[in-house]
Amino acid sequence: MVKNQQDSRDQRKLVAELTPAWVKTADAVKLIGLSPSCLKNYRLKQGYLIEGIHWVYTNSGHRMILYNVELLCDWVANRASPEQHLRTIEAYLVAQSKQATQGRHKKR
Repeated sequence: MVKNQQDSRDQRKLVAELTPAWVKTADAVKLIGLSPSCLKNYRLKQGYLIEGIHWVYTNSGHRMILYNVELLCDWVANRASPEQHLRTIEAYLVAQSKQATQGRHKKR
């Protein structure tokens, strides 16, 4: 179990270094190996992927969706352990909050 968690962390770190933070659907499906319709189903009908966390609309017409690579890969790696994925989401949100706070301080 510990080795799997370490492997998952190593994979997320490698993904973070090699890919942008947000990717289009076509790139997301290549990365995680799911079809676009499956990803849409998890996003809309199943509710596993949370808007604003795992994915966002990029325009008001809702035509383009971007996926958070780090959290999408973590979700795939931890589907059998939703508690672990929730901890990753919490850590991600804390890090985003810290970055936003640091950005506000730099602008002054």
